Amino acid sequence: MISVNVQKQQGDFTLDVSFDAPRGVTAIFGRSGSGKTTLINAIAGLVTPDTGRISLSDRVLFDLSRNLPPRRRKLGVSRCTVVSASYRGQKPDVWWAV
Repeated sequence: MISVNVQKQQGDFTLDVSFDAPRGVTAIFGRSGSGKTTLINAIAGLVTPDTGRISLSDRVLFDLSRNLPPRRRKLGVSRCTVVSASYRGQKPDVWWAV
């Protein structure tokens, strides 16, 4: 299970997200500028949240006292654009992590 509870300020935008996802496939979707990429980058360790906690099973990836670098998180992130589906007339970005 992945558990995410993070906040990140970027200019006028504030990412404030909290969820627990069971083992398996989890989809993240939303409008352009809603924070999907920032969230995925925070889970991957490419962006450091201002506050919060990210854990994978019983391993803490990020909290106020720990921020594992991407190479030690043992997960991968990939991006693809789905061309056969549309979300309000736009091609959505689809991300997945292993």
